[in-house]
Amino acid sequence: MPMQTLTFFEVSEILDNELQILKKSEKKQPKEMQPKKSTLDFITNYSKAYSVRSSQTVEFIENILN
Repeated sequence: MPMQTLTFFEVSEILDNELQILKKSEKKQPKEMQPKKSTLDFITNYSKAYSVRSSQTVEFIENILN
């Protein structure tokens, strides 16, 4: 199938439509996102419970302390 030849005005209209779509999608996205407090608490508690120790027989031992 041969390529279609577009006029300057057709290309300009396509670009304008794309810009309008991009502007609408930018408005829907929040500017800045932050984690919930529960997520931060979970990560903090996990890091407190996670233990890694060196061993003579194997390189290291990983444990989750509860």
